[in-house]
Amino acid sequence: MGLLRQVLVQTYIVRTDARGRQVIRKRDADDGVPPGQLRLASHYDRDARWAAKGDDLFWMGYKIHLTETCTTLADVDADAGTGVMPNLITDVRTTDATVPDVKATVPIQRKLAEHGVKPA
Repeated sequence: MGLLRQVLVQTYIVRTDARGRQVIRKRDADDGVPPGQLRLASHYDRDARWAAKGDDLFWMGYKIHLTETCTTLADVDADAGTGVMPNLITDVRTTDATVPDVKATVPIQRKLAEHGVKPA
């Protein structure tokens, strides 16, 4: 019940309108909304967050960052007998939905370097 209460307090505010009635409305930036990485979005999952990509893609949950190998034209020529080399997923990182993609790049590249793989 405490988690649900916290979500409601962070999302809505009770104000008195011009006629003296109490009105519940959604908080905006002027009402002291916590930053996205701290704001609870779901009373089911304490770690889920709202995120956006572009102007029309929004979701609540997590973000997954995948890194894969890329086949180049030189790879195809060198392996002409068997065809194109497969792309392989080299790392998977799950983060809060508020973490930008560029913030996941450096940790992934460090992990690859530990295994002797040089980023392209």
